[in-house]
Amino acid sequence: MISQIKAMANKGDQAIVVIPDDGQAELPAIEYATQHGVKVVPWAANPGGSAPADYVAYVDWNPGFSGTLFANWMVNQLHGSGNVIELGGPAGNPVSAEELAAVVKVFKAHPGMKLLTGDSTWAVTDWTSSIAAQATAALLAKYPKINGIISDYGTDVLAAMNSFQAANRPLPAVGVPDANGLGCLWQKVHKSQAAFQMITDSTRNWMGRVAARKAIAAAEGISDTEPNLYNLTPFEDSTGSPAPQCDPKQPADRYLSDQLSPAVISKYGKTN
Repeated sequence: MISQIKAMANKGDQAIVVIPDDGQAELPAIEYATQHGVKVVPWAANPGGSAPADYVAYVDWNPGFSGTLFANWMVNQLHGSGNVIELGGPAGNPVSAEELAAVVKVFKAHPGMKLLTGDSTWAVTDWTSSIAAQATAALLAKYPKINGIISDYGTDVLAAMNSFQAANRPLPAVGVPDANGLGCLWQKVHKSQAAFQMITDSTRNWMGRVAARKAIAAAEGISDTEPNLYNLTPFEDSTGSPAPQCDPKQPADRYLSDQLSPAVISKYGKTN
């Protein structure tokens, strides 16, 4: 990623939109591009640094806000007592770290809530379904009772639920960004799996459009006054509203909160 950003800057690109999954490790490359006149807008993972010195703006959800939302909902759902696991992306990534810190803060006020994966780390999935399934299987083998899952990636939780089913274990309550497959699973089994309740917020890939608009506007010398940081409200809540959504014609890893119609996905999602 570092070499790619520097190569784009050296090539003369005017605007770069980037998800710096490795956080501050990518900041020097972003600073390099900015120093070479490129308008850089990182989004979805915080690289550190500050705007406008190091980049135009940083666009993202507030992981701490979502972590607080999920944790409070989980406390209510489990009546203040239960075993919860946290699934997250690569070790040390800022998104998972911020969400986890918020969850830990909420749970400390409720001694009956146990975070089996610990207060300082999470079950590392690299945001990859196969790794999420393996990590969950290992936790299921270690812990006879898991009541809840909190995560920053819905597709990981869908893979985790498959591991629960493979182990013939009751499906837990989940707090996570949305994924079509999760809503479909809930609609299919919730009558026989009463403990499986879910709350989601947006997986937020629509924020990439905000980041792109900001980068292009900066390159063109135009002001963009859209917000940089978003506190996401529930997209689905099986215990309230809106109810879990499912589009059986769409893939399980489609995010129905992406603000794109199936027609647009069909038109622009094809590979020539």
